[in-house]
Amino acid sequence: MQRIWLSTLLLCLILQHSAGAQTPIDAANPEWNFRYDLFQLLLQQSGLRTEKNIVAAIAAPRDSVIVLIGNMDRMKVTDRTDLRNFVDRGGKLMLAIDGSFRSADFGSILPGPAKTSVPELQFQGYDDCIRITDFAKNQPITDGITEVVTNRTGWIESQSKRMTWDDLLFLPDNISGLSLQKNNRSLPLPLGKKPLLSIGYSQRSDDGLVVLCADPSMFSNGMLWYANNIELAAAIVNELASENRRSFTMFVDGKVQSQFTLPPPEKSMPSPPPTPSPPPSSLPSEPTSPRIDSLLQVANAAIKEVADPKLINEQLRNQPRGMSLEDYSRWVWGTLALLAVGLTLWQLCRRSTWFAPFASTRRMKTARDMLNASRPFDLQNKIASEALAREFCRLWSGRETEFEWRAYLDHLKHSGEDRLSPREKATVESIMAIAIFGGKSTMGDVELEQLGRSMSDLLSRFRPVAELV
Repeated sequence: MQRIWLSTLLLCLILQHSAGAQTPIDAANPEWNFRYDLFQLLLQQSGLRTEKNIVAAIAAPRDSVIVLIGNMDRMKVTDRTDLRNFVDRGGKLMLAIDGSFRSADFGSILPGPAKTSVPELQFQGYDDCIRITDFAKNQPITDGITEVVTNRTGWIESQSKRMTWDDLLFLPDNISGLSLQKNNRSLPLPLGKKPLLSIGYSQRSDDGLVVLCADPSMFSNGMLWYANNIELAAAIVNELASENRRSFTMFVDGKVQSQFTLPPPEKSMPSPPPTPSPPPSSLPSEPTSPRIDSLLQVANAAIKEVADPKLINEQLRNQPRGMSLEDYSRWVWGTLALLAVGLTLWQLCRRSTWFAPFASTRRMKTARDMLNASRPFDLQNKIASEALAREFCRLWSGRETEFEWRAYLDHLKHSGEDRLSPREKATVESIMAIAIFGGKSTMGDVELEQLGRSMSDLLSRFRPVAELV
């Protein structure tokens, strides 16, 4: 029910302002169809305020939602490790990626586009616009959805094992993809359904989740009117805004989005003088309010008058996704620079050598010399200290994982150990800190030898088995 009210509210807002000539919602403009203003408006209507500072959003994970749509190659505002930590601490993240995407923290997406040769699955006759009718069962997001329309979609190839995943949308069978081309021929995908939309739940937090989507165009302004795309978008927004979230940060092609506002309605003309009232009739004085179905029909009729769906779909299909004027100019200037460098090298190769270079004598190096030349001694000492510290933690605490070592370290800091002197307690804490957080990159040989003697002395005298609280 909440999903229906969200979509109805959005449609009524668009109808209210569709008559203005200078409004930001202008479906007659082809560029408007490729933006994500309506999806952002859904987020705002769900009670979330816009937060443009990504650092502030990551610092408050249980109050924030981060949405990344489009191309992430130029995403330089934050590191992907920060996004992983954001989800692990209770944050909600949506990744609707346009193009190739590989991340050890979330998964990998192949760009496609996926194609089908089955006419029943082709939307308006396009083989790369696929009707999706296969959904997950017993999932609140896909409950009541019967069809979703895609546009040159990719697919989710793999998912990170750090999270628990539920696949929501699946590509149909007998799908071919351009990314599997061989000798200019598209090969069919391997057997088994490829997920298009998945939701992953963090194993370190009860609230953290990530929505991973291989086709961001499903949420663009021009595609929300097809099939059940608007209902799917409203359900995802409802999931992201749940648990009393307060703000969201949205990036489109790496650019942060400002607050989306609707202009005030145009002032109406002065009303004409009142006309004589008609004679009373037997009809009721107030008409009955229209039903939800009637509102949706009126909204669809108004949108049809503003934009032709076939024209919008054709423009979406032919639009070079992820390519802007800046990208084209960069390719042109880069090609010219390569040609200039190649011409210069060719001219230099044609010139005769005035002075033949004298071949310097070279001394053969042993494997030890090559290792020392490629890796400083300090870095070797750092690696050795971390290995020794991890082995000490296993023998000292009787545990195998860093999480258990952290628990034992916290217990050691806040509890009194009668059998250890303050100096010995500080030594144990420093050794466990090296195993958990890493050693110094400037550790010398003397420090490494002292560290080894301290470990050997502690293990020979105590060798306890710690109990976690």
